[in-house]
Amino acid sequence: MHRQVRQDGGSFHLAAVRDLPARLLQITEVWDALDIHPSTDAAITALSETPAPAPRLGGLPCD
Repeated sequence: MHRQVRQDGGSFHLAAVRDLPARLLQITEVWDALDIHPSTDAAITALSETPAPAPRLGGLPCD
């Protein structure tokens, strides 16, 4: 899902990942590939500081 979101010009952020899910992400080394924030507030701050992606051309229906 993360790869598809990025290919589409978006971003995928996780917030407040705790205990077992966090450990599994770390063991599998997926943790480093994701945008993971310690809290929801930190994720929102990061998103508000990130410039919006350029709109994709093509794939839009024409009238």
